[in-house]
Order: sequence, then C-alpha cells, then structure tokens
Amino acid sequence: QQILRYFDVPQGIHVVPNAPTLPQSKTLSQKALHESQPYFLYTGRYEARKGIDIAVRALLNLHQQGKMTTPLWVTGTPHYFNDAFKELMQQATAQGIVKELGYVSDVELATLMHNSRGLIYLSRSEGFGLPPLEAMSQGCPVITTRLTAIPEACGEAVYYVNPNARVEVEEALLRLEGDAVLRQQLIEAGLEHVKRFTWEASAEAFAKAIKTSTLEL
Repeated sequence: QQILRYFDVPQGIHVVPNAPTLPQSKTLSQKALHESQPYFLYTGRYEARKGIDIAVRALLNLHQQGKMTTPLWVTGTPHYFNDAFKELMQQATAQGIVKELGYVSDVELATLMHNSRGLIYLSRSEGFGLPPLEAMSQGCPVITTRLTAIPEACGEAVYYVNPNARVEVEEALLRLEGDAVLRQQLIEAGLEHVKRFTWEASAEAFAKAIKTSTLEL
C-alpha cells in the first residue's frame, strides 16, 4: 500500500515473505550463556520507531511501583537516539531493570529467545517484522503491535498492544510475567503459526512472481 501510494508502479505487486533464520532450539549449544533468572527480551536496533523507549519506560514504571520484578535484556549495538532515551536507559540499567547485552551471535540470540519470558517488540513501522517470527520459532511468546506489516507476519499468534497506550502495554507485561497459561498458549500458537513461513515457500513465491511478471511483459 505504501509503495502504491508513493511510487508510480503497476498494480501487480507480489509479496514474498521472509522466514526465520535462527538455528532451531534443538541444535543450540548447552552452554549456559547467562544467569537462569527470568527476563523479557528486546532485540533489534535502538530506534525510536522500534518502541524500545516505550518498553523501557513501562518496565521502569512497573518496577518502581513494586508490581514487577522481571528485567528486560536488550540485544543489539547500543545507540541512544536522543538525550531523553539515553537518560532513561542509564536510569533503568543503574537500577538493574535493563541489562544491555550488545551484539550477540545467532546461537546466543536463539538461546535467549528460547529461555525468555517473552519478546517485547513495540515497533510502530516495519517492512516485515522478522524478530517476532524468529521468537515464535524458538517457542518464545511475543508482545507486539498491529501496525504496518507486523500483523501479516504474526497473524493471531501474538499478544497485540497499542504502543501509545501506556496502561495497555503495562497490563500486557504484567500478564506475560505472571500468567503461565497465557505464555504456554502463545508459545503453542506461535510454533504452529511459524510453520507457514519457510524459505522454500519464499523461493517458490519469488519464482512465481518472476514468471508472472515475465508473462505480463
């Protein structure tokens, strides 16, 4: 829809979805990468559109109110996109609410996802949204948004929130922390949903798109 809105292109757009790229849990190293404490996980760039500031602010508020004890572990090369976010991260890390892990390997990331209470991915804009799909492939529950392309990737196998509704985000975090039944439901739904996304299917869709476009020419 955005391509059609901003560019003069034919109507025949073919969507070729991605697929998970991380190693499966059964192939992971048995080495304990981190402490065995519960944690939420964020993975991706430190960008305002990714909603990382919303997640950190919500967790900080819940911890300060004594409603939550689970920290947020953050992977990705640190980038503080403005002074307010930098101060927020400094405050959260100083209180042990956020733990910055920096860049991690694919095996480490798969392990972190598999052992996490849930992936927190409050992005406002995505071309696809691969991290939630990869989390599902590792048996990791996901909290995310219904914005742009994310619902196309995630279907109804995740916990959706409005990233601009602070109370809604905080309620989702509390539910995911305390409701083992909900976590298991999301894990099972995610594992089933992710079966639809394979690189074989992507290759077939890509080949079909090329053939169709050639025939149109």
